[in-house]
Amino acid sequence: MKRILGLSASVAFGFSIACGSSDDVEGSGQSLPIEELPARYTKAFCDSARACWGDALEILTGGESCEDRFGPTLSDELDNIELGVASGKIKYDGTRAQACFDAVVAGGCNDGSEPAACTELLDGTVAVGGDCSSNLECKGADTYCASNGTCPGRCAARENSGGPCSTNDDCQAGLRCDRESEPARCFEPAGSGDRCEGATEPRCAEGLFCLGAENDSGQSGNCRTIEEAFSSSEGESCYFGGSPLCAGNLRCIVQGVDTTTGNILTRCGPSVSSGAACKIAIPDMCPADEYCAVPRDAIDGRCTKRPSAGAACAAQGNEAPSICARGLACDGGQCRVRQKLGGSCQENAGCYSDHCSSGGCVSSNGCE
Repeated sequence: MKRILGLSASVAFGFSIACGSSDDVEGSGQSLPIEELPARYTKAFCDSARACWGDALEILTGGESCEDRFGPTLSDELDNIELGVASGKIKYDGTRAQACFDAVVAGGCNDGSEPAACTELLDGTVAVGGDCSSNLECKGADTYCASNGTCPGRCAARENSGGPCSTNDDCQAGLRCDRESEPARCFEPAGSGDRCEGATEPRCAEGLFCLGAENDSGQSGNCRTIEEAFSSSEGESCYFGGSPLCAGNLRCIVQGVDTTTGNILTRCGPSVSSGAACKIAIPDMCPADEYCAVPRDAIDGRCTKRPSAGAACAAQGNEAPSICARGLACDGGQCRVRQKLGGSCQENAGCYSDHCSSGGCVSSNGCE
């Protein structure tokens, strides 16, 4: 089922709670209509993400609701799924829906192989070596549609470490796809306590957060659990130098720079109201529809309305422009509504699928 979403953002979410409800279909003898699959799976996915990541989810989604950010990704794929079912390249058994949802949410934060119940719900019929246009058409949980970018591709076993990839689902269970490398390659993520995200160290495994890494200097950090990573109390230092981020609704606020050591000084503190004075912080100190507008080479600013659709993306301090109103993405320097499959784009961020090719949004699950 994870192959339907094809999530390949910098953070993918795990699952840690059961999601049975009064509208369960499993055990009732009923089959979930395929058109209800996107909404039902999105609910299970997002309930589990909130349980797994807690308050950290706000940081990881940029303040968007999980449903708004990831729901359209799955809805986008429904037409392709239905076409695959009609052609016989995909089989769908709606009586397995609840078993799949339960298996997914019971999986914990760690990325693993696709639950067997989800393969029984939705699986391809094309054997390894056969022609395919999407991962969904390939038979089994450990396969994907390998392609040089054009259709048809060929169903193949998921890649080992070092193999080519475009999403995490192209890689063997437990591996992830490093889309920042050229070309993108599967890699084994760092475990709890391991070094991470330096000049040579990998990113952390699912459910872990890299503390102490600095992109500018190439300094590596260490992988920590969510509980460890978000544990600093009000008034305590945070994030920089390997300190934990702040617990609860507190913000990690930059206070200044130690002129003797060059270290960034921080403390945990509360958010501020609309239009108030603010500082650079993680997450932002301002209300959800505003950001702390900070000039270059400064840390102090004022809460300002986030740019709306069509406006230039805003920058904070010395960072590259990337800030837009909630629900919009910075695509080619302009704030835009994310596009569904076939919509125009300039960068991956402009698509719900997180895949932009030749100026258009394409599926993360297959070839073009």
